[in-house]
Amino acid sequence: MAEHVEQQRSGSPAGQTGGYQDRWWIPRFWVGINVTGWWGLLWRNRFAVHPSRWGMAAILTMTSLLNSFLWLDPRREGLIRYQKIHLFRLMDEHRWLQPGNCPQIAPTPWGNAGLSICYDLRFPELFRSYALQGTDFFFLSAEWPAKRIHHWKVLTHARAIENLSFMFAVNCIGPTTRDDFGGCSMVVSPWGETLAEASPKDEDLLTVTVDIGQISRARNFLPVFQDRRPEIYPLNP
Repeated sequence: MAEHVEQQRSGSPAGQTGGYQDRWWIPRFWVGINVTGWWGLLWRNRFAVHPSRWGMAAILTMTSLLNSFLWLDPRREGLIRYQKIHLFRLMDEHRWLQPGNCPQIAPTPWGNAGLSICYDLRFPELFRSYALQGTDFFFLSAEWPAKRIHHWKVLTHARAIENLSFMFAVNCIGPTTRDDFGGCSMVVSPWGETLAEASPKDEDLLTVTVDIGQISRARNFLPVFQDRRPEIYPLNP
């Protein structure tokens, strides 16, 4: 079986009773996040199937193949489909895949989550857009190589700090015929604290409890969104 990282979190969200669990499974060629039945999958090089739900994560249309993150919510019909916006040329994604054109926000009982895949992490505009639309945290699934794992650590923290949001970043681990992936899946707080970090070499089991109220406290203390002046620095001058 391919390497994986599983994360379990115990406790109850505010206003609810009973426990719940989050599981992030990270085989080499696909990544998933399961939050008490909210299931997301990232397609990589092959089909990925959750055995209890049979949800394909490779999205094949009549004309294109897309790298997709599927979010299944048991409270509603259908699913949320995020299709990777920024294709990674160093792995020839632009040769085989079509880019997505629409950011996606997944509602959960604990707040809204902005969905992203791997190379998206290098584009802060996407995460700022999510934050301005009211997201509370980011879910990122990745195949990030060990040789650039320092970038992974810096950028996951930067996206959390600059948006005062939680970052749940999941990276695969282990060698393939082309790359060695660097693990270090992590949870980062709105203040940039590393709440949990997986091994760069081995399978890991992480346990972390997060305080969702920290988001509003941080944003009230440091009003970066109110202090923005986007008319001075347009992104497309």
